[in-house]
Amino acid sequence: MKRLFLFLLMILVTTRAVAVSAGDGILDDFNRRFSEAVRNMVNAIVAMINAIKDAALTIGRVLGGALIAIGAVLWASDLFSYKGKRLIISG
Repeated sequence: MKRLFLFLLMILVTTRAVAVSAGDGILDDFNRRFSEAVRNMVNAIVAMINAIKDAALTIGRVLGGALIAIGAVLWASDLFSYKGKRLIISG
């Protein structure tokens, strides 16, 4: 276990030394690509949430209109006038 830990520590030190000696160009390129990937992922998540929100609002509007229409029919037909009135108010 100690040998594995020592081996991993040596690898980390040598890769860090190579990255530092190579200059900041490699790290800047990695940071730029990583930031771009994260930005794209966040934009995709925001777009998906907006699509879900728009779909929910559309469904709500349709259901509200349906409640008003059903309530008007029930209220006008005098079958369930109280329930029809409540559906009109809730829609």
